Amino acid sequence: MLKQRLGSFVIIIVSIASGSVVAQEKQTEKQENKHTHHHTVERITVTGSPFAYERSETASAISVVEGNEKAKHESLSLGDTLNHLAGVASISTGGQAGKPVIRGLSGNRIRVLQNGIAQDFQQYGVRHPPTVNPLTASRVDVVRGPMSVLYGADALGGVINVVGQALPIGSNELIESLDLGLQYQTNNDLKSISIKLDGGRDNWGWAGAISQSDANNFTTGAVTESDLGVSSAPKFYDTVPYTDFSIGNADLALGYSGSDSDVSLRYSYFENKQNFLQADSTPTGQILVNEHLLFDTAYHLTSDLTLHGILSWQRNQRDAGTGFTYQQINGENNDLAIGLERYQAKLLLEHYQSDNWQGQFGLEVVDKQQRTTVGQLVPDADYNGFAAFAYERFENYLLIAEVGLRYDRIDQQPANPSQSWVTNFDQQQWNTWTGSVGLSWKLADEWLFFQRLGRGFRAPSIFELYANGVHGGVAAYQQGNSSLSEEYAFNKEIGLSYLTPDVKATTTVFHNRIDDYIYQADTGEQHLPSGLPIFELRQGDATIKGIELDTQWSLTDNLVWQLTYSMLDSDLRELSGELPLMPADTFYSQLTLSLDDSLGLKDARYFIDYKHASGKAIAGAYEPFAQFDRMPFGTASTRPYNLVGVGIQGELELDGRTVNVQLIASNLLDESYRDFLDTYKGYTLGMGRNIQFQVSLPIK
Repeated sequence: MLKQRLGSFVIIIVSIASGSVVAQEKQTEKQENKHTHHHTVERITVTGSPFAYERSETASAISVVEGNEKAKHESLSLGDTLNHLAGVASISTGGQAGKPVIRGLSGNRIRVLQNGIAQDFQQYGVRHPPTVNPLTASRVDVVRGPMSVLYGADALGGVINVVGQALPIGSNELIESLDLGLQYQTNNDLKSISIKLDGGRDNWGWAGAISQSDANNFTTGAVTESDLGVSSAPKFYDTVPYTDFSIGNADLALGYSGSDSDVSLRYSYFENKQNFLQADSTPTGQILVNEHLLFDTAYHLTSDLTLHGILSWQRNQRDAGTGFTYQQINGENNDLAIGLERYQAKLLLEHYQSDNWQGQFGLEVVDKQQRTTVGQLVPDADYNGFAAFAYERFENYLLIAEVGLRYDRIDQQPANPSQSWVTNFDQQQWNTWTGSVGLSWKLADEWLFFQRLGRGFRAPSIFELYANGVHGGVAAYQQGNSSLSEEYAFNKEIGLSYLTPDVKATTTVFHNRIDDYIYQADTGEQHLPSGLPIFELRQGDATIKGIELDTQWSLTDNLVWQLTYSMLDSDLRELSGELPLMPADTFYSQLTLSLDDSLGLKDARYFIDYKHASGKAIAGAYEPFAQFDRMPFGTASTRPYNLVGVGIQGELELDGRTVNVQLIASNLLDESYRDFLDTYKGYTLGMGRNIQFQVSLPIK
């Protein structure tokens, strides 16, 4: 299947190659005309490494979403905020529940971080969204490929780090900036308000953000009579009931920077109240609450040696009930209540021996308690983890080398013998070594060739080992398997980057072998008395291979063309078929025209984007929601679709204040479509035309 799709990839490569030639000619012409082209490269610390470097100077596949790009794609769904990136997709459910997918892996196989610290949000469920809010973040980092060396078990497929506001230490203004943000969307009547402010005094700095978003039911794309006259016709269309939600978020940060030490304290609170529509027309209501407290300190022993300590506490609570909405949940009528507390401590020693060498040695301890007070989907359980790791980076005029090694020990077991439905109370223990090697070769001023080998590890979760109950969010009875083995991934990737002030193009080819891949299989049986299908946890060896293309080309000084292309193939050896929950191949393209002054806007940016998703068939009976291919309505397999969007960003001058405004039309043509990773695809359609208006008003 992978070979059949290489034709379209070759066409894209040819177009990029020709674009590179044109760009080189244009650059030469500028030099001949003695025009000076200034190109500044920012060195920042991004999630793929503990150190600051130019984003292009790493063997890790890293994307950073910030500034205008973040505003353009910003959503309450973390997955939707990122799914325009190469190799990234989203398992979506309605307007705000979107789980990121990196190179076909999701849930417990990727790590979602908040300010560099792993977040547990009971991510085993396909409809369990991350408990972080992209709206109040300053940027989001995405690392594709195993990152177990730095972030431990579960970073098997990649890492997403949601980074909070920077602290303006030394600003000497108690309130340096105060911004009011407003957003409205027509499709689901979404209304959002946010306030961001920061300040500082002497060696101190602080920042805060608060937001509230409320939305009604969403509306699908236009449906014709011919759409309804087939067996795959959606059961629900136009306004889809029970898809409303309410999200509140608050972030606070305080920091101090002295001559030999830096200290910061961050607290975040996230509450997500959401309804899900089930195929039988009933709702499932859910309330998610997440708190996170992070203490981070660094002591500079010498100019080349820093001791870094981190303490983290997280509390996560999930209450859900099928048959009633979140507005009706009162603590007595929910059929599932799961809570967890997570404590983490890290001690890091960082050295900067020379201009060529940097390194980090670390110890990490994690303690987690999960408790189920209502329902029996997962048992009470205790988790303890210990890790020791080392990471070194070497750079000279020709080569960048990144090498890491990590040891993990994990203990996990059910903690409540009174939960008689648990089949095995034995303690499970895993001891493992993981590592990675990355090499980036500077072939010329414009060319960078990179290669990377990474070994990832993941212990089976409490859910996968011991689940034994009705899961309302997926309308299934799920059964764990206490004899599951750990997963090991071995990822190989090579890539080539062409980097000039006018063209930035990267092509990556990867092959990820995962031993003992854990998946859910529809047994074909029904659970009584619920009548729901029984899903069982199984495992087998798997491979995922693919190609990613990421290009940004300045056609002129004012016109930029961006495109990404993601293609992957997978194989579950035991069944000679694909893995479940694999995204369809996608192509994304965007043209942006920048003007200094247009329609009363300064720094105006007009853009049009286009997304094509290929059709995709289910990966057999073990695909989640596969049953809808056998029902008299809906479908689990999906057809190709195309979406077009347009928008404008810019700055308005009002009473001496610079106001940032944005107007975006998504799914401009109001297409009716189903995305393969949309959990509603079996009985309804994707969101129709949506007009979004956003304004950021600086009060100070």
